Amino acid sequence: MRRLASRLLVAAALIGGCFAGASATAGAAEPETVTISGNAWAFVLSGTTSGLEGATISVAEHPELTTVSGPKGAWSLEVPNNESITPFATSPGRYTVYDQTFFTRGKDLNQINFQMPPQDIAEGFAAIIGASMSGETGSKVLDQCAIVSTVFQKEGRSFTDFDDFLAFAPHGIEGATAEAFDPDGQSIGPPVYFSSSVIPTPSLTSASRDGGMVWDSLPAGVYTIQAYDDTARFSSFRATCEPGRLVNASPPWGTYEMARTEEPNPAVLAPDEPVVEPADEMLDASVVAAKVVKKGAKKRQLLVKIKAGEPVTAKLIAKQGKRKVSSGKKSIPATTRKLTLSIPGKFRSGSLSLNVSLADSAGNKGSHQSTLFVPSIKKKR
Repeated sequence: MRRLASRLLVAAALIGGCFAGASATAGAAEPETVTISGNAWAFVLSGTTSGLEGATISVAEHPELTTVSGPKGAWSLEVPNNESITPFATSPGRYTVYDQTFFTRGKDLNQINFQMPPQDIAEGFAAIIGASMSGETGSKVLDQCAIVSTVFQKEGRSFTDFDDFLAFAPHGIEGATAEAFDPDGQSIGPPVYFSSSVIPTPSLTSASRDGGMVWDSLPAGVYTIQAYDDTARFSSFRATCEPGRLVNASPPWGTYEMARTEEPNPAVLAPDEPVVEPADEMLDASVVAAKVVKKGAKKRQLLVKIKAGEPVTAKLIAKQGKRKVSSGKKSIPATTRKLTLSIPGKFRSGSLSLNVSLADSAGNKGSHQSTLFVPSIKKKR
């Protein structure tokens, strides 16, 4: 099935990484609650965007959990761990916005943001894409459900200041496409993409630099959204639809671009979906000091201090012209340790070249080179 193949390719992260917690450390005690946080902000078609103070933030699965956004729209809320949660925001004169559905896995989640459109813009967009609404003008509600997201550039995930985040626009990956899957895993087809002027445009067949997209008139159920591009990889997300809901998986979540071999943050996966740990592609070990010292009047010793955050092997090689001495491979646990190597009498006073080879069990390798001073010793008679 296409959905299964796509999900296995990018299943279960940065953002980052930089912007959200990952899975809990193996063996650590699971907390009973985690904290979710972010900002609500006023969506406008043009001009300056700003944080929206006074918005009410709640959780669909736990209506008793609620808070109100403060300066710049900032908010935070303590929620149960190991549960599906769907945060949503309300504000007078603005259409209620739901975010994607997360499954909490022992780590706090931040930058869960709400783009809050004025009621007239929500009604206008619905008319453009043909989504039916009921009620009086100025207070209409969608008859079914709509899902919005953005194919969001990875460069926008590193901002810690909310004003800098808002200023990062346009932020979409032009030419990317997306597909939605219904609760049975069947594709419901492509979305309506937003133009670079942030207007839903049914004639577009791929994302503009704005990156926005919308599916409308969806029955109730949990949907999975996946984006595609020849040069970028995206996280998927889940959206829980109910009649009247506008679900906006807002940046930097939703269909965000992943870096290199990054995996999606475990919080975006379904409860029964396996979490794929990221590949180990980094050596966590380094040489922090090296020198040659005298050991009495007639001996010298090479001292190398290695700091390792994981078990590694190390090999020391010292050279002076055609003279060479090697330690062979030494095993080092995850600690800071000194390795020693006797320097033969044939090495003269002066300099020698040191090479330290390091490797971990995943096959990641590193090396250290330096030139060290060799002190003189008394020659044996």
